[in-house]
Amino acid sequence: MSVANQKIALIDRTEVPKTNFFMIAHETFFMAARRLTLNGLRVYMYFMAQVPDTINNIKNEKNKRPSFFEISSSRIAEVIGMDTKTAQRGIDELIKKGYLILRQGNLYQFIDILLEDKTQTIEEHEQVMNYADMLNANINKMNAERNQQLKDIAESIIPDKKYSWQD
Repeated sequence: MSVANQKIALIDRTEVPKTNFFMIAHETFFMAARRLTLNGLRVYMYFMAQVPDTINNIKNEKNKRPSFFEISSSRIAEVIGMDTKTAQRGIDELIKKGYLILRQGNLYQFIDILLEDKTQTIEEHEQVMNYADMLNANINKMNAERNQQLKDIAESIIPDKKYSWQD
């Protein structure tokens, strides 16, 4: 453990079906989580779940056009399990923070990551990867030391036994 009294979580996830799911990059989710309130984030995730295969997707073989769906605070409230006014505040927050951009009339474009964050994402990703490499190296070193200690203990208890780490 890296910190005294640190809790460790065992992740037990449901198997993901081949359809009816969406993926989101860690960095994208964490940036939205830092920028939005909880209810704003819930509405953001609703928008993220509107994948092209499950919504009213207009496609032309020659000109593929983006997917669209009607923005309804009552529908979002029903699906997410929140009050309609709270859902509307979440939509308004997405507009204010720049995730929903008015394009024309009542047409909005939803973007999952703010343009200003795209360059930051690359730098953050590199920092995270460097940190992860450092952690992996430390973990490997600690595991090697622990294995050597276990080996020494086991050999001191039963010196003539052949163990799996021995050739």
